[in-house]
Amino acid sequence: MLSFATIKAIASLLAKQGENCEEFDYLTYDHIIKLLKIITPSWLPQNENRMNTFFYWMIENNDLNYLSQLFTEIIKLANQKEIFNSVIKTLNNILILDGYKLLEHNKNYVLVETANTVDFNELNNFDKIKAEHKYLIARLNSGDYNGVYTRARTMIEMVFDQLYKESTDDTFDSNKQFLDKWGWVKNHGLKLIPANYKVEALRNLAQSFGTIIQSINDLRNNGSDAHSNTAAKSLPKHHVELLINSAVTLSLFLLSSIEFQQSIKGKKNE
Repeated sequence: MLSFATIKAIASLLAKQGENCEEFDYLTYDHIIKLLKIITPSWLPQNENRMNTFFYWMIENNDLNYLSQLFTEIIKLANQKEIFNSVIKTLNNILILDGYKLLEHNKNYVLVETANTVDFNELNNFDKIKAEHKYLIARLNSGDYNGVYTRARTMIEMVFDQLYKESTDDTFDSNKQFLDKWGWVKNHGLKLIPANYKVEALRNLAQSFGTIIQSINDLRNNGSDAHSNTAAKSLPKHHVELLINSAVTLSLFLLSSIEFQQSIKGKKNE
């Protein structure tokens, strides 16, 4: 079964909404409705909104067999080779997030679980961030900007929580807010206070940390899945990519800072 977010991303592509839907220009609304009726003969569209029509069909028929039939017919309609390959790649970039991919079998396409799915819990902290980066880029390419905002903040918060646990052998209070956690990291955990840096360029860089954290928090609160701020949800793709790269870079820097401070403590204890 596919997740809610993956179904939403695919429905957006079929409805030609959001980014990266140009590959699906060959599909008309009538094309897809006919396909859905062939796969589920008793089904009738209940909503005039295209996005909702495709979304609710996939929710109601969230079965690998039904979905494989749908993807097979969509791919077969892409009769030009360059479009054909692009459609498969776009769909797989979304499906991989749920651990699936489309493979050809007897001239049809079937959804199969990916053999190289990585156990996230077995990764070290740096590899977790790199895995999150790939996940965020895939979400970006699928047009799911709302999910990007939420996941980017969660990624940084994971680093905050890790630092607090390693420093105090405890966890943050469950009511501790994201910006309050950052306050502890900045002032106590890593002491990333600009005045502590002797080089002016580094002082300026340290000042930017708070701006990045605040911006990511604002976008999460105003433009994520749980909110409805239109401006935050309609940012250009390259702006959202800037958010991703900033969040990843800062997370890797914080992890490196943790390792550096731990190495200093280790030398003092020798």
